[in-house]
Amino acid sequence: MTKLTINKDYKDFLIDLKTRIRSAQIKAAHVVNRELIQLYWEMGKSIIERQKSTQWGSGFLEQLAKDLRSEFPGMEGFSETNLSRMRRFADRYPNFLISPQAVAELPWGQISLLIDTIKTEIERDWYASQTLEYG
Repeated sequence: MTKLTINKDYKDFLIDLKTRIRSAQIKAAHVVNRELIQLYWEMGKSIIERQKSTQWGSGFLEQLAKDLRSEFPGMEGFSETNLSRMRRFADRYPNFLISPQAVAELPWGQISLLIDTIKTEIERDWYASQTLEYG
């Protein structure tokens, strides 16, 4: 077996591969984030619909959180507080799946901040777009 001589061509090749790997990692993270945000919106919408059509009381979210954490012990995000945020998310973005929105590209922590602190849709949309544009 011959020893590889590290030359400029090899270094350039390695740099190119590392760049492509990092790019693929970032793209994968964005896809995962979009799916998670969509799931959280759908869960929130389901909670809203179920609460409208049933007589489940105030302990509903607490019990749901307990049952989801029990079923998915390795996953985070199923606290009563977070389920309540999912509900507010679906309530504040009723057409989330119909029209593309900047908020869909944000991580859940930033979405939570928007829905917990910004009351109007216009302001939330502005902050979401500014976050995407300026990081």
